[in-house]
Amino acid sequence: MKEVITLRGGLGTTVLTLFHAYSLNIAAGLNPPVDEIQINVHQAPLGSREDWLSKLFEMTIPCAVVPAEQIFKDHNPSPEGFALSLQYRQIVLDKYLKLRYNDTNKIVDKVLHVRGTDNQFISEDRYCELADEYKPTLIGDDHNLISKISKRTGCTILRQNAVDDWHTTIYAKHIIGGLSTFILSGSLINPDRKVSILGRNEYDGPKAVTDLSYNLFDDCVKMLPNGGWIV
Repeated sequence: MKEVITLRGGLGTTVLTLFHAYSLNIAAGLNPPVDEIQINVHQAPLGSREDWLSKLFEMTIPCAVVPAEQIFKDHNPSPEGFALSLQYRQIVLDKYLKLRYNDTNKIVDKVLHVRGTDNQFISEDRYCELADEYKPTLIGDDHNLISKISKRTGCTILRQNAVDDWHTTIYAKHIIGGLSTFILSGSLINPDRKVSILGRNEYDGPKAVTDLSYNLFDDCVKMLPNGGWIV
């Protein structure tokens, strides 16, 4: 019988949930018996509805993007899944998801990940306060918002594609931002980097943060050796 894993979401969410799926089978003593990975992009932002997994990893299993109306999925991001993925991350990377070599991303010390086009939880003013405090390099998908922050603070912008941005966050010494699976997924590659996430009362953007989303990240950030909250 053909074994298929169906994932839903953009880059960060599909990476998190696939690591979880593989880790579950490894924990059960199984060689992950998967024949195909189906990626459902129904909830991903416009412009990011594609197979990011094959761009990030040398896949041993074929991927296919399935129609948007198929909204089922096998896994959700969860603290339990993140904990299991951290435990088995090296086995997953060695056997199933070998990181593709990438030489087009910039290497910087500090990165502020600006989230704007899909879920802007943080206002422009608050982003500017973070930029003034940390003096980071700015990355993100909302070029209009990033340009405003750069103009007000003098911080440098990296205008890269999503794959390069992801690699930049992996190798940065310090990543700063709000709730984002983009940040969490990179922590499965480099869990020792410093991660600073805005705390519960710091979200003043046009999109509200739900308690469910915050509690998910609260538990996950606590698992990172150099993870912490900005309050």
